[in-house]
Amino acid sequence: MAAVSVLIPTTEHSDLLPLAIASVQDQSFADFELLVVGDGASDDTQEQLSEIIKMDSRVKYFPNKKGLGHGELHRAKALSQCSGSMVCYLGDDDLWLPHHLEVMMPLLRESDFAHTAFLRVKPSGEWDLSPLTLSNARVRSHMLAEKWNFFGPTCAGHTLDAYRRLPFGWQTKPTDTWSDLHMWRQWLEQPWLKAITFPLPTTLTLPTPWRRTMTLDNRRVELEYWFGESRCAGFRSKIEGYAREQLRTFRQSWLQGLRHAVVMVENAGFKQAEDLVDLVEFNIGAHVDVYYVRSVIAGARDESGLALKFARQATEYWPESSVAHFRLARLAAANNDWPLAESAINNAIKLDPEIPLYHEFLQRCIGRG
Repeated sequence: MAAVSVLIPTTEHSDLLPLAIASVQDQSFADFELLVVGDGASDDTQEQLSEIIKMDSRVKYFPNKKGLGHGELHRAKALSQCSGSMVCYLGDDDLWLPHHLEVMMPLLRESDFAHTAFLRVKPSGEWDLSPLTLSNARVRSHMLAEKWNFFGPTCAGHTLDAYRRLPFGWQTKPTDTWSDLHMWRQWLEQPWLKAITFPLPTTLTLPTPWRRTMTLDNRRVELEYWFGESRCAGFRSKIEGYAREQLRTFRQSWLQGLRHAVVMVENAGFKQAEDLVDLVEFNIGAHVDVYYVRSVIAGARDESGLALKFARQATEYWPESSVAHFRLARLAAANNDWPLAESAINNAIKLDPEIPLYHEFLQRCIGRG
C-alpha cells in the first residue's frame, strides 16, 4: 500500500517519459506508486520502462491499445486498481520539482481536490504563470460554461474517496473539449467539493502545442536541461520568488483598474464600470475594494439598499479594515441610517483609534439615531 498513486498517461513520448519518471522518483516524499498508463504507446515505451521497473518496484506499466479520445477510460481502469488514498498526475513530457508531493499531501488531507500554481515553460525558456485560483466562483463558473481552463493535470491531484463519489470519473472526452477540462468540470459540478489552489509552482509544464516544430531529440535536450536546473540548489527559491513577484504585479495592476471604474462612475459610465469590476473580480477574486466600487456604482444609480449591501460585504470580507467600516458608516449616514453609521464608525475607531476623522464622524452620528 502506498500513500499516493501517481498516474502518467503516455502515447508517443517514449524518449521523454524516463525524465518525467525520474522527477517522481527523487521526490522528498517517497511513499508512492507510479502507474504509467499507455494509450497505444509504441514498443519503445515498453523497452524504456523495462529497466526502470526492474530497478524500482514502485513503477508499474499498464499497456493498452489506442483508446477513444485520449485514453481516458484506461486512466479510469488504472485508478480502479491503485492503492493510494491520494492521486496525483504528471504529463509524460513534464516535470515535478522535488518537493511537489511534499506540498500536495497536506493540501489533500484537508480537501477533495488540489492543485499548485500552473507554470508553463515557453520554448524560449521564459516562464508563464497562471495567477488564478479555484476559490474564485467566477473562475469556476467560466470553466463550466466555456471551453477554457487555467491549469493542467501535472500540477493537480485529488483523494481517491472523493474521486469515487464522482458520477463517472475519467471518461471519454467530447470531441469539442479537452480531457482535463472535461474531468475538472465533473469536480466543479459537485456541491460537496472542497478545492484548494496552492499559490506557488511545484511543477514545470512544457506544452506540446508550443513545440510542434521541435524534434523529439530537441525536446529531450530541453527536458534534460530543465530537469538539471530544477535539481540545482536555489531553484526552488528562484521560481517561488518569480511567482510571488508575478502575483504581486498582477494583483496591483487589476486593483489599479478599480480606480478607472470609479472615474467611469463619476462620468455616468455605469455599464462600463460594472464590466470592469466584473473583470477585476474574475482575475483577483473577492476583495474589499471590489465591494467598495460596487457600492459606489449602486449609490450612483440611487440603489441605496444595494449600495449598503456591498458596503457590508466589504466589512465582512475584511473585518480588520477600519477604512471599510468608515466607508460603510459614511454610506449609512448618507442614507440616514444613523444607528448603522454609529455602529460602523465605532468599529473603525476600535480598529484604528488614532485617526481624528473617525472621532469627528462619530460626533456627527451620536444622538441622530
